[in-house]
Amino acid sequence: MEIVKSKHWYRIPIRFAPKGRADYLAFYQTKEFGDEGESINYYTKISDCQIVKRRELLPDEESHPRGGEDYYKLSLGKIMRTPHRIYNEAGRRVTFLFTTLAKLKSAREITDLYLRSPIEEIMLRELKCNMINASYQHYLFEENRCICRLDFAIFCNRGKIAIECEGRAWHERYEDQLKDMERENYLASRGWIVLRFPAREIFKDINKCIVKVKKAIDSLGGQLQ
Repeated sequence: MEIVKSKHWYRIPIRFAPKGRADYLAFYQTKEFGDEGESINYYTKISDCQIVKRRELLPDEESHPRGGEDYYKLSLGKIMRTPHRIYNEAGRRVTFLFTTLAKLKSAREITDLYLRSPIEEIMLRELKCNMINASYQHYLFEENRCICRLDFAIFCNRGKIAIECEGRAWHERYEDQLKDMERENYLASRGWIVLRFPAREIFKDINKCIVKVKKAIDSLGGQLQ
C-alpha cells in the first residue's frame, strides 16, 4: 500500500493474475492492516499496464528468487476511498474478483460485489427471506489451490450442502454434464450433499426449491449457529 499511495503503481505476478481486463482496481487489506484490515477501503483507475521483470520493479530486491519472473505493472491514478467500508464479514479468502464500479460504490460486504445471474439472484433472495444462511460463491481450496466454486454453500451440524443453479446453456451440453458428474463425485467424497436446481424450476416455483433445501438442512441436524 505504501507503493500504491506514494508511487501509484501495483504489481501482479502474471502466473497468478486473473484473466480479463479492468478499468479500476480496488484493494483488499488483510488483518495485518489493523483498523483497516479485512476490508476494502480504497480504489483507483488503471491508466496503463506493462509487463516487466520483478527485479525491474524492485531493484533493491534484485536477488529475490522470483526476480526473473514477469509481472504486470499497473499504473494508477488518484487513490480514492470507497463510499463505504466493504467488510469481509464471512471471513472469506479473497484473491481476485471482477465486479462493476456501481457495485463497488454501493457494496458494504464482500459478497455484494459478486456478479450474479438472474437465477442466482432469485435463489439468494429466497434463501435470505427464509432465514437460511448460505455462503454465496463459496470457493473450495486444497493445498492452497482453488478446486471449485459453489453457487451456494450451507453448513449444518452433521454435514454440508452445495446448491447449484443450473443455467440452461451450460448444462445441456454432454461434455458439461460429464464435468458436473465429476464435480458432484468430488463433492460427495468430501461430505457434501449436492442440490441441483435447473433454471426452469427456479423461475417456475422457487418455493418448491426452498422446501427441498429445508428438508436437506433438517436431515443434517439444522444449520450451524
